[in-house]
Amino acid sequence: MKVRSASVFDLACATNSDRDLERAVQFQVPRGYSAFRTRVVPSGITDTAQLDVRDDSVILTSLRIDPGQPGREVSSDVASHSVFELRITCARPGGGVTFSNAVLTR
Repeated sequence: MKVRSASVFDLACATNSDRDLERAVQFQVPRGYSAFRTRVVPSGITDTAQLDVRDDSVILTSLRIDPGQPGREVSSDVASHSVFELRITCARPGGGVTFSNAVLTR
């Protein structure tokens, strides 16, 4: 298995005021890479959060994240996509989600 990159990063919850209801980060998918995987851990959230792996308006993978739950693995097929997005929507502001061992594989 060839790995493109590995990283650890945080994505904070939105303020849930006005139009600030979600946070997202986008990644390019280099040619030849077909899958994305990461470990997801809640970090200071006080209510549920929803993680969606998306391509434009299509949800590729979705995961509910609850406060205090242990880390969970998330994976998604991204072979036919040039860009994908990780989007979190939190029921309440504060806290966020930590992604670790995030990788694209062939």
